[in-house]
Amino acid sequence: MNLTYLMAYASRKLHTKISLYQNEQESQSVCKNLELAEQFGLTEECTEKLLRYSNKVGPTIVSLNEYYVFGLVEHENHIFLIGPLEMNDEYKITRNICMEDWGHISTYRVPTMVVSEIVEVLLLIHNLAHEHEVIPEELLAHNFEDHLQSAKKNYVDKFFHDRESDAWHNSYQQEIREFDSIMNGDILKLKESWAEDYGGEVGRLASDELRSTKNIGIVVITLASRAAMRGGLHPEIGYSLSDAFSLEIERLNTVEDITRLIRNAEMEYTLLVHELAKKSRIQSSISYAHPYVNKIQEFILKNLHKDLQIGEIAELLSVTPNYLSALFRKNTGKTIQAYMTEEKMKYAEQLLLYSERPISEISSSLGYSSQSYFGKVFKNFSGYAPSEYKMRFGKS
Repeated sequence: MNLTYLMAYASRKLHTKISLYQNEQESQSVCKNLELAEQFGLTEECTEKLLRYSNKVGPTIVSLNEYYVFGLVEHENHIFLIGPLEMNDEYKITRNICMEDWGHISTYRVPTMVVSEIVEVLLLIHNLAHEHEVIPEELLAHNFEDHLQSAKKNYVDKFFHDRESDAWHNSYQQEIREFDSIMNGDILKLKESWAEDYGGEVGRLASDELRSTKNIGIVVITLASRAAMRGGLHPEIGYSLSDAFSLEIERLNTVEDITRLIRNAEMEYTLLVHELAKKSRIQSSISYAHPYVNKIQEFILKNLHKDLQIGEIAELLSVTPNYLSALFRKNTGKTIQAYMTEEKMKYAEQLLLYSERPISEISSSLGYSSQSYFGKVFKNFSGYAPSEYKMRFGKS
């Protein structure tokens, strides 16, 4: 193993010093950060205490006076000592040395610890030197405070407090009814689930009320999207809507606005599933359905922004365009071109309603080179010119 190259790489990666010790004596060191090299030094006693933490089982991370951070990797009769780095308050290191007389670092500011980078370097050195490979999860569990145990303690404390104060969470059965309504596209049942009278309180997901409401909103929207997908909504639509609603939640600044958006999001998912169910009932009356039909529909949905040709889809499925056209029409009652146009116009409606993009950009984003032709197609589909549709129904 080329130790000099490895140490130089680690020094550049972490912007700190890498030393190699044998029998508690420094045999080799590299520090590409020249300012740090000139100003940093550890006392012999402090070095001895740090080296005692090394072990062959896996890399060790130690903090000094809960401020500086060092990494240790043992290799045969050598120990790599990596550091100093500055402590990152987000992570609590389980091993700490407290010393008044530890050395010096003058006025130089030590690089802040980036956990992913120090983990990467420690694992690289250890796994090159040992047959037993350590994975990141093992290293983190060995060196940082166990957040699982902390969470469990919080759970026990809260459970005890809630029982003492006779406080309970909201009804799980109501929650099932709410998301089943979305999955079934049942608008009436969804409204009934909202209106239910039940004991219990909504959980708290942050100490700050606004942040807690935002977190709850993101959870509800995520669950609603999954319920809609179970009801048949295409995953790409479900995920994209979930992302959009979650980003909108982050923008809002009142509990009332967030609550309103959560309800609107749930209703939107329910309406989408409801429309899908209607379409499914219509299609089930036709002798149905060749597996190629689903593939054609999925391909069109993923490529709404392109000027798709039937030949492209036929080539993808290794059949002739004429065969594909006849197959699609037989199973759906419409041509591929008509279905493609219909889906593009539905998407155009959404863009006109909810986005601030100009009509020219919407037209080109759907693969139309002519805005006037797009306008003509859209009017045939909706009964309105794009500008009129946006003005009448668009959200301000």
